[in-house]
Amino acid sequence: MNKNLTAVLVVLLGFSWPATGSALGEALAWIPAAIEEPTVAFTDWAAIKAEAGVPWLTGQASLDVKTTFLRRIDQDHSAASAFGLFHLAAHAETWGFDSTDLVWEVQISGHGIPPSYVLKLREDLDLIAVLARFEERGFTRTAAHGGAIYSRAIDPSLDWVRTTELSIHNTGVLESERVLILSSSYPVVELVLATRAGDLPGLTEVDAATALAGVLEDSLSALVMIGASTCLHFSHNPMLDLIGAPVDDTAIDALRAWLDSEEPLHGYAGLGVGYCHDDGRPIGTIAFAYPSADDAVHDLEARRLLAEQGASRGAEAPISEVLFTVQDASVDDATIVMTVRPANDQPRRLFQMIWTADAPFAACR
Repeated sequence: MNKNLTAVLVVLLGFSWPATGSALGEALAWIPAAIEEPTVAFTDWAAIKAEAGVPWLTGQASLDVKTTFLRRIDQDHSAASAFGLFHLAAHAETWGFDSTDLVWEVQISGHGIPPSYVLKLREDLDLIAVLARFEERGFTRTAAHGGAIYSRAIDPSLDWVRTTELSIHNTGVLESERVLILSSSYPVVELVLATRAGDLPGLTEVDAATALAGVLEDSLSALVMIGASTCLHFSHNPMLDLIGAPVDDTAIDALRAWLDSEEPLHGYAGLGVGYCHDDGRPIGTIAFAYPSADDAVHDLEARRLLAEQGASRGAEAPISEVLFTVQDASVDDATIVMTVRPANDQPRRLFQMIWTADAPFAACR
């Protein structure tokens, strides 16, 4: 995204960013470091709307206009986190806001917690009217860590339950920052509010998260996975992954030589994937944050080889045909950074390969 346009949006939308200088950095500050092996899905809705030429779009627009926007998103963009998007037809009318009213959002998942959300609302949204919907529906309001939590038991018989995500049943609000925290787990909402209040450390105090936020700071949407076991999600034999894929003998020979070398492929502390637009086309970034710069340098060529010559298990075709092509790969401090071009200019393929663990280049051994 154009940095001058970004600066204008900051002023117009009325939010401030932390030292990382990005919406992603601001979002990570809300997420408790105490969450075990967290995966954070981030979407910068203000930036995506600006790129799509509709910065004015809000939940008050007609359904036809919003549906047209979503079709454009499906073609040229991708939202790693999209709260209530499947309920777009009724969400704004029922709750006073929808995804088009957000500046940014994150979805948090991790061991022992349900999918939970942090939503940054646009400055001119009527927050009082939004909160009135909770009061009208019998939610109990409890003060917590400088904010409040609206909660109630799940009752599937209520019509409004089918208009949004189950996480609405415990909704924290920090009115001064125009942020909602939503989870089907009340303790998770408390944990996020306590983190924002400074009572607990957030992910911006975790080295791997800070490194990835710096690399992905211009991303319109991104996925960040933190934890030493992250690489285990992707640990498959790349030779087996080539079965059924039309690759040439050179690629097979290169992979076989690497496998026979018994060289290790080190674990890393965090994995990040994001995309932005460059001259109207999506360009992706894949980053591996290591605890050691030596390990990052050691793994660079092997990970690049696997990314260039490996295959997608899901599509039974080369990564370069169905996921992305590698434009560049280098080490920045202790982080491997790959610049990639998504196949068919569809950035959603970058996120899908992470969700389905279809990324042999992200494995360790």
